[in-house]
Amino acid sequence: MSRNTPKLNSIGRLRIAGEATYLTEVTAALAYFQQLGLDRSGLTLPALPNAYQRVDFHQDQIITGAQNGALSFQFNPFGYSESIPSGAPTHSDPSDSGSSPTAFDMLIGILSSALGNAVVGGYTADESGSTTSQISATTLDTFDDGQAFAFRGDTDDEWEVGWFQAISNGTPDTATLLQQLADVPATSGTHAGKLWGSYTVFSKVGQPYNFDTSNSAAGATPPQAFTMEFLGHDADDSLTGLGCFPSSISFNFERGEVPTCDVTMSVGYWSEEGSGGAPTAGTWSFPLPESVLNAKVVWGADAATKLRVSGLTVDLNLDVQPMPDVCKNGGIGGMYVAGMDPTITFNVYRDVSEEVTDFADQNGKAFTAWFGSQPGRIIAFCIPDAYVQEYPGVGEENNAVISTVVLKPGPNTGDGEAAAADTSSNTPFRIAFL
Repeated sequence: MSRNTPKLNSIGRLRIAGEATYLTEVTAALAYFQQLGLDRSGLTLPALPNAYQRVDFHQDQIITGAQNGALSFQFNPFGYSESIPSGAPTHSDPSDSGSSPTAFDMLIGILSSALGNAVVGGYTADESGSTTSQISATTLDTFDDGQAFAFRGDTDDEWEVGWFQAISNGTPDTATLLQQLADVPATSGTHAGKLWGSYTVFSKVGQPYNFDTSNSAAGATPPQAFTMEFLGHDADDSLTGLGCFPSSISFNFERGEVPTCDVTMSVGYWSEEGSGGAPTAGTWSFPLPESVLNAKVVWGADAATKLRVSGLTVDLNLDVQPMPDVCKNGGIGGMYVAGMDPTITFNVYRDVSEEVTDFADQNGKAFTAWFGSQPGRIIAFCIPDAYVQEYPGVGEENNAVISTVVLKPGPNTGDGEAAAADTSSNTPFRIAFL
């Protein structure tokens, strides 16, 4: 295809793999990642002037600088199982081709790299005797303090999500909860006695997911970054990004719409191969994304009291910095998370005694929200101690008086297990897939 014939930007295929060693291209573990379009306009290659005193008004050959920049894409958040799972979830190392990592493993890997780490697992079919304030089961050993879990409600016959606070071993095992449940788990029928665990990704200083081989949810060879391979419309439209690390992640949930997630990956080095484009279609084996309906949003101690919102946004507000290294292609030897400021924003019908008072008094309260039709397809968010960080000014929407609420996490010390690199206990912000 010549320069006189356009290549279509909407045609292409993205594959992602973890890099156990930064800037080392991975091909065997590449997993097809379904997304809405890759934005390559953020890639940079500076043209440095060949500066010297000339005898005429002309330029000379330029000197090229570092090939860095960013790749951005948007996708619809998706679940990990078409059917209701019959056991605990598992996570394969995104950089280990032998474990056949999938696109969902890449998603968990990217989120865990951004936030810090994840805990993955949890399932029991021997729950019994629980109340709305305490879970009881023969054993809860596969769950973690701070982790999200799902169950079928006994009275409302709806799927519910709870968050463990402190799990205690005994006869039976018991667990206190972040918020009082809207219902107890089902006591009869197909789902009686069952609790489903989760992929709970949590904020943690120091990036144990990437650098702590003893405590990373990815195992002994965790990814330090990601390889991104994009093959476009024509044979010469081929791009490989190395040392890609998430530097911006945000979610948007609007009533009746398919939710979206926007991701920007800072790039350590990139190259255009000039061949290999015009790919075949990727194989996708995950459930269809679902529209935002039948969600649950709870702000306070009791999950039976739902908050009426038209949607919400979640922005991790990451501060990711490069590690300068002249020994590397691109001049970058790694990426690190210098800071983050997770923020959840939504509109509510204005109530001065609620959000306005919470702002004035700086009252911290638990906030949780979840979306999805059944285990295997649910995404949830949690701020155990959420504070209103901006004044909820008076707004208007469809002739109703509203407030825009901006929540950010405060310190969380209410869980049972001591804070550690490999536990979601006492972490201030979490994203879970159940």
